[in-house]
Order: sequence, then C-alpha cells, then structure tokens
Amino acid sequence: MSIFRPQVGISACLFGKPVRYDGQHKQHELIMQYVAPQVDLIPVCPEIGIGLGVPRETIQLVQHQGIFDVVDTATGKTRYSSELEKYADSILQQYPALNAFIFKSRSPSCGLGSTPVMTIPGMTTQSATAYGQFAWRLYHKNQTLDKKLLLIEESQLYNAQQCLHFINQLFDSG
Repeated sequence: MSIFRPQVGISACLFGKPVRYDGQHKQHELIMQYVAPQVDLIPVCPEIGIGLGVPRETIQLVQHQGIFDVVDTATGKTRYSSELEKYADSILQQYPALNAFIFKSRSPSCGLGSTPVMTIPGMTTQSATAYGQFAWRLYHKNQTLDKKLLLIEESQLYNAQQCLHFINQLFDSG
C-alpha cells in the first residue's frame, strides 16, 4: 500500500533557491516547516524556465491599450508573455499528477491576482493588480483540467493554521 503524497509546485524562490532577479531567494519558513514534510514540493521558476539568467533585469506586468504583457524594465520592449504561457503548459505536461501550486505574490510571472500593473511608456504604477503571466496561464488551464489544482499564494499561508488548512485541503481532494 502506497501513501499518498500530494505533488505541489512552488515558486522556486519560496523554496529557497537563489533565482530572483538579484540572485536572492524568498524562502518561506512556514511552508518549509509545515507544508514541505507532508508533500512533494516541486520548485519552479518560470523566469529561469524561459531562459532568463541570474542576475537579470527586472520584469514587470504592464497593460497597454487593454492588453497585458510582461516586459523588461530596462527597455520595455522585450516581451515574455507567450514564453511564460508556453512554460506553464510544459509544467502541466511534465507533472500530470500535480495537485497544487504555491505562487510568489506580487510577481510579474507568479502573482495570483496580486501583481502590480504598470503602464507603458514610462512604467508608471497603476492602482490595479492582476495575475502574473505564468500564474494566469495555470489558472486558465486549470478551468479545463479534469482534476483541479489548488492554487494559492504564499501570502495566504501566513501562519501555522493556514498552512495546516492548505494541507488538509490537499488531502481532502487527493
């Protein structure tokens, strides 16, 4: 008899990998303490996955003429949305048993509705927030999957009780 261990994708920076634009990480201690022992965490960095290096120029989610895109902040010209969406599709193909994904909040690739939206030209901040492009694609594809993924940001796992609730949801749906 095998024991069910949910597969949970996690933004690699939250896992503790130094993959952020500045070579740092954002390891989330509560996730590592409470969630990691109960699941198989699969660290994923969409920005590394599409070939951006460490360190790298920062990127931002922008909206121009009603269209969302992810662009580099140095020029505002290099666009990454289609690459991030293709990478999200490849993660779903690579990990068909994936049960959940924990995203880094406010990220232009991984924010789950919390990403600040910029306006170009000038890269000025709007008052709006939206999904990061990788997270948006997983969210959108999740609507068509037979087995729905539990999608959450690390900002929702702010104490032990929230982490344990997340684990319970995983095992209830497994």
